Amino acid sequence: MLGHVIPLLLVSATLAAEVSDWKTGDVTGEVVEGRKDFPCYSLSRDNYTCSACIQLHDSCAWCGAPLFDAKKQYARCDNRARLLEHGCPESYIEDPQTILEVEKDEPLSDKGQVENEDDAVQLKPQEMFVEIRPKSRVRFNVTYRQAVDYPVDLYYLMDLSYSMKDDKQKLSELGDLLAVRMRNITKNFRLGFGSFIDKKLMPFIDPRIEKQKSPCAEPCAEPYGFKHQMTLTTNTEKFKAEVDKAEISGNLDAPEGGFDAVVQALACNSKIGWRERARKMVVFSTDAGFHFAGDGRLAGVVEPNDGECHLDRDGYYTETLNQDYPSIALLHQMIKDRKANIIFAVTKGNHELYTQLSESLPDVSSSVGILETDSRNIVDLIEGEYLKISEKIIMVDNANASDGLKITYRSMCLDGTTLRDTNVCEGIRVGDEVQFEVTLEATHCVEKRDFVLRIGPSGLDETLIVNVKVLCDCDCEQEDRIVENAEECHGGDMVCGVCRCKGGNVGRYCECNRPGMSTAALNEKCKRTNESAICEGRGVCNCGRCECNPRQNPEEQISGEFCECDNFNCPRHDRKICAEHGECNCGQCICAPGWTGRACECPISQDSCMSANGKICNGKGECICGRCRCFDGPDGNRYSGAKCEICPTCPTKCIEYKPCVMCQQWGTGPYDEERCAECPFKVIPVEELPELNETTACQFVDPADDCTFYYLYYYDEATDNATVWVREHKDCPPPVPVLAIVLGVIAGIVILGLILLLVWKLLTVLHDRAEYAKFNNERLMAKWDTINRVNVAVLLRFALKDSLITLAQVRLLAATVRRMVSSTELSPIEKAKRQAAYTCAEKNITNGCRLGVGSGSTVKYLVEYLEVSVKSGKLQNIVCVPTSFLTKKWLLDAGLPVTDLDGTPELDVCIDGADEVVDSHFTCIKGGGGCLAREKIVQHAAKKFFVIADSSKESVNLGEHYNHIPIEVLPFAASSVMRSLPRTEGGTVQLRMATKKCGPVITDNNNYIIDWAFEKNKPRDWKEIQLRLANTPGIVETGLFIGVVDKVYFAYPDGMT
Repeated sequence: MLGHVIPLLLVSATLAAEVSDWKTGDVTGEVVEGRKDFPCYSLSRDNYTCSACIQLHDSCAWCGAPLFDAKKQYARCDNRARLLEHGCPESYIEDPQTILEVEKDEPLSDKGQVENEDDAVQLKPQEMFVEIRPKSRVRFNVTYRQAVDYPVDLYYLMDLSYSMKDDKQKLSELGDLLAVRMRNITKNFRLGFGSFIDKKLMPFIDPRIEKQKSPCAEPCAEPYGFKHQMTLTTNTEKFKAEVDKAEISGNLDAPEGGFDAVVQALACNSKIGWRERARKMVVFSTDAGFHFAGDGRLAGVVEPNDGECHLDRDGYYTETLNQDYPSIALLHQMIKDRKANIIFAVTKGNHELYTQLSESLPDVSSSVGILETDSRNIVDLIEGEYLKISEKIIMVDNANASDGLKITYRSMCLDGTTLRDTNVCEGIRVGDEVQFEVTLEATHCVEKRDFVLRIGPSGLDETLIVNVKVLCDCDCEQEDRIVENAEECHGGDMVCGVCRCKGGNVGRYCECNRPGMSTAALNEKCKRTNESAICEGRGVCNCGRCECNPRQNPEEQISGEFCECDNFNCPRHDRKICAEHGECNCGQCICAPGWTGRACECPISQDSCMSANGKICNGKGECICGRCRCFDGPDGNRYSGAKCEICPTCPTKCIEYKPCVMCQQWGTGPYDEERCAECPFKVIPVEELPELNETTACQFVDPADDCTFYYLYYYDEATDNATVWVREHKDCPPPVPVLAIVLGVIAGIVILGLILLLVWKLLTVLHDRAEYAKFNNERLMAKWDTINRVNVAVLLRFALKDSLITLAQVRLLAATVRRMVSSTELSPIEKAKRQAAYTCAEKNITNGCRLGVGSGSTVKYLVEYLEVSVKSGKLQNIVCVPTSFLTKKWLLDAGLPVTDLDGTPELDVCIDGADEVVDSHFTCIKGGGGCLAREKIVQHAAKKFFVIADSSKESVNLGEHYNHIPIEVLPFAASSVMRSLPRTEGGTVQLRMATKKCGPVITDNNNYIIDWAFEKNKPRDWKEIQLRLANTPGIVETGLFIGVVDKVYFAYPDGMT
């Protein structure tokens, strides 16, 4: 049946698959975008054609318009946007697009969906069509799911040399058991048998005639290379008979000719009886090594093994004496091409050798198992190694890098979170679904354009067929679109807008008659260097000579042999070419007299650097290019300004003049009268300092009276004279208020002490109140501890005698007193469980409520609350439906109305405990008490479902605290379920045994309880598992409660709920 067709035209768009898209089964595809800024214009002129352009990169397009580059040297090979921008008409653009179409996408088979398991679909999609450009990549996903009872053909190849005599006997005995064990895995199983010895040639056998006929220590058959004993069949009795009938033989050297046997078993498809749609298994059993290609030369056999079928009517290999042993490469190719799986069952001494052989067979499903000396473990070995192979999926393909096609894989396998670069997934069980993200890349073009790729799991015949067409050619290069003898091409042909010259003509338009030279060779003559552009990109190469392009501005000219010179690309100064002080010649300025510099910006004269003191740059710098470049002084001072006249870091003469000002004006300071008389100036006292240009103001504090004085000076560098003005009066600070400061400090200390005293008093009062409250609480608790049953009874009798309260109130008082007395004996967690039960009940149970009551230690506090509330009149007209015998007893002892679902089929609320609660959806495990089926039935009848549990039942992942899931099963089905459950779901199972009687636990429904200990730390879809378990014959119900809890009330030891 043909599948539906899904065309996906993916043009430069990425439909990236999110993690959430996985496991949906939908076929998605995308074109993986490459570099958008790829320089397509860099296409070599040696092969400047449309096909070369589109093969350069997947973003490159070609403009085939004839006159596209006639006026401006635009590149014909560029990206589509730039070609349109440069004026290429849309109809002339060659830009092939990648197309991906899903032609067949039948859904994966479910159990029972197909009549014949041979027709089961394990891989989707089944067929695709891809048109792909070179350097382009497409990505799509392939889904695999192992079908139930998928056919298995197992061909047993046995070494029947003399050392394997006891192994042959054991295989004959275990043939039926092997078939039974394999049919537990798949009902569609067939078994075949063949044997091998070695080539009947020296030096592999004894040359003596009698030893050739019977090479063993006791009578045995003649040696042979390979014999096909039994075609694949479901008749296990025939397998046992054929193994018994097979004859033992022998040879001289230790290695055997097993490779000949493997190749013939795979090559002779019809004689062996391989089915096309089946998992082909070859079991290779031996206690020795193997011969391989080249060993036959020792016996004079030089013809290579051809890998073809050579069996006669009796099943013997006819070319054993003519062809060499197969090579490991041929063995690998045969296994891969036939989609076979091979199990090497070898003795312990050969395990390492065959492990190396298995590792030398990449992308092939193979494994190595250790065989006991008499093959007694052969059944367990085959079953175990088969499961290893069947649970490991290796995606393989026939893409060849030499054909320009490359395939890579990524997958999340069963992890579901991390996408890794791999073509291998392990741990795949029947029904598991795994997706692979496949990326197909066309790396380059070859002569062939159409390919058929096959992608699928190693060891299975099911493949995805991908018909690939590589787009290496342009439509404009077809014969019917070529303009022959075009006038523009001087007799040449116009192909995709460019000329294809004939005869001896070459050139862009075939205008040059240069026999023996190509257009590319002529273009090379127009390059200044090998790396240069033609005519430096500023001219046209005409028959090997450059013709420079004219400029819009007639004053601007391009010149030179290669158009390398011009008069407008010289250095500029103030945005002017050569500062208008010279002429531009081929990129360099030729300066006018009196000017120098790269852009003629520097005058030769130094007049512009002369300072007022007649020194160049004030003697503090040098004149460079008409400007001063100032020095840094040796004392660290830095000069600046147009002529280096400014020095902001230089010290002033304020400090130098300070002693003279102090001694002359006020008679203070370090100078005495003699030293004061030597000062180079006389101060000028003034009332206020004048405001004068080029003067410096100074101020200092006189240590004699702590007053500040001010003066002003002017220094003439030319005459080295100073003029100093000093203000006559000083600025003195007011006297310090010592008394006020002392009084303020004292007041602050007193106030701070009072504040600290008040704070201490407040803290003391608060502490005393807390201690008093604690004391009262402990006194009350001690009071309740002293109450005993006798005192309560006496109290009640006096109350009745005096008619103080009613009988109902007396019973309520007695129950309340008992609970208050017993509450002091509860542990913190039990108190919290009681609080959780009370809180849940108070919030959710109202008058007239139809209540489902669950099971467990927390539920007894719910019953306690109901008893008190009903007897006190707080709750009225409620009815209870219990989930277990014990809960029913509690309710009846408390005097509460009890019914069942026959009388009350619909409930308002159900409250129950739990063994473990996880995640935001409150997924629960219940059934530790064996009441899971009735608990789930009562929960289903209720509109609201609440769970009360202590904090030890709260988990992040299922199984952290409660490591098994209870499952209620029919007694008749218990053994069947216990065998099948570990195989389908993993983990271990155990029948729950009773503790106070002999035998298993019996539920209220007269069923058994199986505890399934599942594997931890493994992601699971619990909804899918619940569905599979519920559909298993014999399973009544499971302890998984998924998506049904409305709210959970947790009890914590600190009293929080």
